[in-house]
Amino acid sequence: IYRHLYERGLNPFTISNICETGIANQITSRVQFYQHENSFSLINPDAEKMQIELVNINGQIIAALEESQQVFDYSNSFLPAAVYLVHVRTHQTAKTFKWLKTN
Repeated sequence: IYRHLYERGLNPFTISNICETGIANQITSRVQFYQHENSFSLINPDAEKMQIELVNINGQIIAALEESQQVFDYSNSFLPAAVYLVHVRTHQTAKTFKWLKTN
């Protein structure tokens, strides 16, 4: 499985690296991503509206949410252990994070 991840440019051992996709944004997002074994948190210091998509490695959207909390926690114990992409969009920026769910 590691070879499969490396071939796609993903490092399964990096805790929370940003997956730079799309056109580079001139405006820096202040949203921060923290992953845990079975969940992740988004820190949104400005409490701006965020559109969040959780996508599996095959590109299927697992969850689509809209939040404006300063601290947003997502946990889903029914998801299998795998690599997921977390797309976060605000009115000015878009960022994609890699979430390695381990159990």
